[in-house]
Amino acid sequence: MFSKLLSKSLSSWFGSSARSRLASSRKGRTPRLRLEPLEDRTLLSAFLVKDINTNTVGSNPSNLLNVNGTLFFSATGNDGLTGLWKSDGTAAGTTLVQEFKPSLGTFVNVNGELFFEVFNPSFIGTRTAQLWKSDGTGPGTQLVKDFTGQYNFF
Repeated sequence: MFSKLLSKSLSSWFGSSARSRLASSRKGRTPRLRLEPLEDRTLLSAFLVKDINTNTVGSNPSNLLNVNGTLFFSATGNDGLTGLWKSDGTAAGTTLVQEFKPSLGTFVNVNGELFFEVFNPSFIGTRTAQLWKSDGTGPGTQLVKDFTGQYNFF
């Protein structure tokens, strides 16, 4: 009775191989101890890749989106303008693609191409709303359609 209970306890702790080890020890054989290698583990960590805005508390990065292995995001630079940025995860590979005076809105990956909105939600002056696309270069960042005045903000 006790050996069945012990066998069940060992098998629940060590798996089915514990039964064979217990059986081999009953036959007078001592089970051979062995070390099994553990898989490599990497601790997740966060670190500053590049300080985009050194004049203020932060650059307020937002709209982070992976497009074909490149991280696109919007951030405020030293001049106070919001820019479209891209990064490969290194300081040298984190670069400004283009600055925009109004704000940058939602970023979307459409079949490996970045689309985003540029808008000025101000209630004073002209409100703008535009659809842009970018391949990660200045010349490849282009206005797709200007919707300014074509819809109601309220």
